[in-house]
Amino acid sequence: MKRMGLVLFFGVAMAVSDGYIRLTFADFCALRLSQCMAWRDMALLDELRDSGLPVEQAGYCEWSSEETEKKISLGWAWFRPNPDASPMVAPGGISSNMMLCSHAGYDLGMATTEQLLMSWLAGQPWQLGLPEPLASS
Repeated sequence: MKRMGLVLFFGVAMAVSDGYIRLTFADFCALRLSQCMAWRDMALLDELRDSGLPVEQAGYCEWSSEETEKKISLGWAWFRPNPDASPMVAPGGISSNMMLCSHAGYDLGMATTEQLLMSWLAGQPWQLGLPEPLASS
């Protein structure tokens, strides 16, 4: 089991240098995160279309917070199926340099961290800062 910055290996705590910033979900939710960039990406557009998705626009978005000792960063791919549609998170979920942990300090794991971050993102106005849909020709 991992504990904030430590791994418990056969009951012995050992330092972890995996680069993740560890926070509880409550501490994460208390942070002020903001969009630092959002852009279109033609390679992602082609990749999503090749996967059979009806996509008119696609790109990436990054939000961050500098309220912790190290900058927390969240990134995800997004797409619009048509110019009138609201943007959606593309397959692949959220990438982050953060690992959520329990109040006791144990890592919740990558899958649970991503699920909680996706739930958090669903309540944020992240679509507002994306590039406008391209005009139809």
